[in-house]
Amino acid sequence: MTKETLAHFLLQSLPFFERMRESGLPFMSRFPLSSCEPSSAIVAVALAKRFPESEIVVVKAYSSNGVSGHFWVEIDGFVVDATAHQFDGFSGPIVQKMPSPLESTFPFMHRMSIEAAMLGMSEIDYSPGLVKMLGSELLEEVESRTRVAG
Repeated sequence: MTKETLAHFLLQSLPFFERMRESGLPFMSRFPLSSCEPSSAIVAVALAKRFPESEIVVVKAYSSNGVSGHFWVEIDGFVVDATAHQFDGFSGPIVQKMPSPLESTFPFMHRMSIEAAMLGMSEIDYSPGLVKMLGSELLEEVESRTRVAG
């Protein structure tokens, strides 16, 4: 796994998420704002399908006062954050070696399996089946873009 491979994947994912603004799904209408939980779960599912041998977790992180939070994906020692650009100081999504640059803002972290992240999504009206379907659609779109570009 390389940073370049993941960065390419994430770059090719952006049009999918930008279209999700019109989907009517909760928390996606203002992507990247307030959409880190569903975006991270969908990215994690797509990455797991694309890289089945990789170790992937979804990180749920909180600020020191516990008021605000953020989600991102960790895969094989890299941070993949599709919505980092909702925060000051970031012009786009990030892919970099761990740790996340947002750990100083959100120092209390819980790492969970993709399955646990999908189950947690039911609290915001996303069934695990819907997250899996969206992850599959994202992967199909990224692979299609890659084939056309190649």
